[in-house]
Amino acid sequence: MFDSDVNTKGDFMENLAHDLKSPVFSQINALKLLLNDKNCHFEDNQLEILNCVLASNIYMKNMILNMLTGFKQRKEGMLPDYTSVNIYEAIYSTIESIKHLFVQKDQKIHYAFECKSPYCECDEIKIKRVISNILTNASKYSPDSSMISVKVYNENALLVFEAVNDGHIDCENIDDVFKIYKTGRHTKSYSSSGLGLFISKRIIEEHGGKISVNNIAGNKVMFSFKIPIVNTNL
Repeated sequence: MFDSDVNTKGDFMENLAHDLKSPVFSQINALKLLLNDKNCHFEDNQLEILNCVLASNIYMKNMILNMLTGFKQRKEGMLPDYTSVNIYEAIYSTIESIKHLFVQKDQKIHYAFECKSPYCECDEIKIKRVISNILTNASKYSPDSSMISVKVYNENALLVFEAVNDGHIDCENIDDVFKIYKTGRHTKSYSSSGLGLFISKRIIEEHGGKISVNNIAGNKVMFSFKIPIVNTNL
């Protein structure tokens, strides 16, 4: 249950998100058109600046979509739309959509795909949102030129997704990172909408699963989620 202060803040942020959505999306489209225009010839430093501006706008777009999804969940509830999904392809396509984050920081992704079958029944759009939120978080709070490890495997009748990155979450209760308007600290303070991981937790729970985060050996952080595999041949 949300108290009046949270509701008031939520209403303000929802209106703000709606107001920001159109101009941010327009800027992204304009920048892509400019960068793909063969009649435009840019110096390397100009291209770097334009790509940085594009990356910032895409990051803001993802924040806005997270906010709007969170408000819609809170007000209406959003039931999963299950389809048969190749989880490997879902991960690849999600990473492709946010690869500018890793390129900008010269970060690498290491994959360990160990499922007996890559297929499971889930809401593909929502699971991609969870993967995107986790990996965006991992990129943002990992140092430049670091490695982010992604592992997917089966545990009995569960699909397990793990993402490990360099860093440390400094919270009295580490699970607070999943609370609405709450943020943790990865070696330094930061600000965010506090909705990405909150939404991810809601989505995973809708799927009958569980999401968790832990500081692990080697000064690393691991986010993981487990969801049931439905009607698949293992």
